[in-house]
Amino acid sequence: MFEKCSAGYWVFEVVAIVFMLAFGMFFGRKAVSKSTQKAAVDFQFVEGDVVWTWDQFRLYSFWTFVAGIVAGLIGIGGGMILGPLMLQLGLLPQVSTATTATLVINYFIQ
Repeated sequence: MFEKCSAGYWVFEVVAIVFMLAFGMFFGRKAVSKSTQKAAVDFQFVEGDVVWTWDQFRLYSFWTFVAGIVAGLIGIGGGMILGPLMLQLGLLPQVSTATTATLVINYFIQ
């Protein structure tokens, strides 16, 4: 589409990065807001529910970014790195395993 290192190429790259950051912030804000609203009305969270805070959002966004970079550099699926991260977050092992398997399969399909 664009020749490498041309002005159009770099504009496209910057627009893609800004879009991904905005997408992540939108859904992060939505998740934190939903958890805050539930906590405000004394919603009973069950095992495996993630109660999002801004600190958790920033922490896991950073480590997800690092996992993507490492996975791209050494050529493995992101699920191999994100699986333990999801368990640390408090997701049920069944949910973490299913998500990891989906990420690994998606990597090999591409």
